[in-house]
Amino acid sequence: MIDGIRFSELLDYNEQETARWRDWFAKHPEALALPCDIGRATTVGELLFHVFAVELNFAQLVRGLPKPDFKTLPHATLDELFAIHDDATRMTREFLQ
Repeated sequence: MIDGIRFSELLDYNEQETARWRDWFAKHPEALALPCDIGRATTVGELLFHVFAVELNFAQLVRGLPKPDFKTLPHATLDELFAIHDDATRMTREFLQ
């Protein structure tokens, strides 16, 4: 019986899945504009922004940094959206080290 996985393994899995989605959205950028009615998100792109912004918020929280200003976070392009995730993952990994 497995008692669980290390947090670093969870981060690895999250990064692998995010890379798959990044590749998929690069091939289908129109999907970011599809309607979405989850929470305040009105498009798939807005939902992704919310998910990545929450990752960044928690990464900054554990590092003792101020909460990010969500209104000024660049997220108009695919690269900007996924850069938020990349920053959050980098900060989380630095914290764990």
